[in-house]
Amino acid sequence: QIEQAWYMLESHTPSLSAQLINLALLVVTRIVIAGFVIFLLNTIRNTGACFGNLLDGFGIVWRIILLEILQAIFIALWSLLFVIPGLIAAYRYRMAIYLLIDHPELSPLDCIRESKRMMMGHKGELFLLDLSFIGWELLAAIPYLGYAVQIWTTPYINMTLAMYYEWLCGRPYVSMQ
Repeated sequence: QIEQAWYMLESHTPSLSAQLINLALLVVTRIVIAGFVIFLLNTIRNTGACFGNLLDGFGIVWRIILLEILQAIFIALWSLLFVIPGLIAAYRYRMAIYLLIDHPELSPLDCIRESKRMMMGHKGELFLLDLSFIGWELLAAIPYLGYAVQIWTTPYINMTLAMYYEWLCGRPYVSMQ
């Protein structure tokens, strides 16, 4: 029985090369997402947004990786208490990537601390903002149709979150004309 279970486990576990490729894709995806955040902030601020911004995250690759690791550790530790503290922690650290991009002088840990301070009293607002997108997310989950929906909803949702960050920072809305 044990040998059979071990064989099943080994036969269904991805190879080391597949796991390394998955890790590399995860890292590149997080870096491009950071570049997308840079693009969105440049768009909001009228400071020369271009599609090349999507690759700007590669300039701060190690800081992004460290931030992602620290956030994952803190959220996992809070999740050990129960699901709700983990969810609250995820909202607490949500603005850390924006802070990392806006304030290159801050360490990833400082960005997490500042995000925690910034989100004090605003986690519920952000949760409700996320709930307002649930219809779009459900529509985007429909096979085939969802891909077309995501072309519009991904920029829409992320631009809204970037504008929420700007609002939290106390910056007035800048017209994008």
